[in-house]
Amino acid sequence: MKFLRGLLFTVIAVIILILVVAIFLPAEVNVSRKIMIAKPVQHVYSMAVDFNHRTKWDPWLKMDPNAETNIVTVDGFIGSKYSWKGNEIGSGEMVIQEVKPNEYIKSSIKFFEQDSEGVVEWMFKEIDTGSEVEWKFSSNVSYPIGRIFGVIMKGMLKSQLDEGLKGIKKLCDNEPYVMFKSDPPTLGDLPEIYALVLERKGNMKDIKKIMEEGYTLLGTELKNQGLEPVGPFFSHYISYTENGDVELEIGVPIPERGKASGDLVTREYPMQKVVMTHHYGPYDKLMQTYSKMQDYIKDNGISINNTAWEFYLTDPSIEKNPNNWITKLAFPIE
Repeated sequence: MKFLRGLLFTVIAVIILILVVAIFLPAEVNVSRKIMIAKPVQHVYSMAVDFNHRTKWDPWLKMDPNAETNIVTVDGFIGSKYSWKGNEIGSGEMVIQEVKPNEYIKSSIKFFEQDSEGVVEWMFKEIDTGSEVEWKFSSNVSYPIGRIFGVIMKGMLKSQLDEGLKGIKKLCDNEPYVMFKSDPPTLGDLPEIYALVLERKGNMKDIKKIMEEGYTLLGTELKNQGLEPVGPFFSHYISYTENGDVELEIGVPIPERGKASGDLVTREYPMQKVVMTHHYGPYDKLMQTYSKMQDYIKDNGISINNTAWEFYLTDPSIEKNPNNWITKLAFPIE
């Protein structure tokens, strides 16, 4: 009996000690780590904000290399989701809530097994030698056990965040930086065009192949007819759906003496009022410029006819660096 009584008193004392100690422990876990990376801030930001790069540097995936991941990206990145499920690291998801390009990223994070939530933040600052990057995690913890585990977890998180920052630095050092930007959208006129055109239907996942084949046919026909283009090659999107199905015309402006041949037809387009801009950089970043144009259209109450034009002002067969490509984009106004 004395042993049991002593054991009971010991347990009670431990519980009281836990309750008392926990009172003085923080109700929130905050861990922040920094690193200097000798790369432009735009480069580092792009590696952190795009979840498609995450699996290349995530420190927790190194702990559980067989973990499953799922990535859903959204134009503009807000709403992009990264989820994981593994034997060692459990399961959860992270969703981007706020971005300030090249400055700040804020994401919510959930850990399903622990039924807990937190906030992940990235801060980017341009310095003379490159970029200063800060990665921060914060989460409220319950009283009393959560506060005690929070102190233990804080030490582990410091080393894990340091490992992740080293990983993203290594990725930035090894991955070429893809630059892109766009002019502010404006209203303007699209001049009338007489063109040799190829009509096509397909899905955006196959668009590169569709265009390569189309422009090869157009180039061959230009030679056969002895014609010189009088403007840049273009794509005219007639319709497109949410699942990526598109109907488009691939064409090149020509002198009026050009003629139809096989699948190729001649077409005259009248002058059109448009919302337009210029995109500088690779084609796989065009959607971000389109998103800016859509915001401009919405903010100014403009009605468009749901078609779109792309004029390729730079020939990729001559200029190999996609950072130097220039594309003119236009939405015709109703």
